[in-house]
Amino acid sequence: MLPDYLTIEVDLLDRDDLERFVARVDPAPTVIEVRALDGDTLLQAVIVITLSTLPVIRTWLLQRAVNKKATVVSWKGNRIQGYSAEDVIGILEALHGEPEGNWTSEED
Repeated sequence: MLPDYLTIEVDLLDRDDLERFVARVDPAPTVIEVRALDGDTLLQAVIVITLSTLPVIRTWLLQRAVNKKATVVSWKGNRIQGYSAEDVIGILEALHGEPEGNWTSEED
């Protein structure tokens, strides 16, 4: 079975925050710059989802939600953005294979 991946995308101004986060994830993902359709430059990191990465992802996403920092999470074809701390819990429950809770994707 192939590993599951999660893509995290942040604004270019949040480079330091994203790089501190990926330094705590094993195996450490590569951070790349991407150009959005609207011309903005964003940063993306593709993370292998493991039992050891989930707590790191949870802590980081919750802190970003509390600080109202924009973060986009893409997983299994769903692009999730504009979430609250409760939505982060739903995302992580879905990653664990538990009920999804209250998160939605752009496809909904």
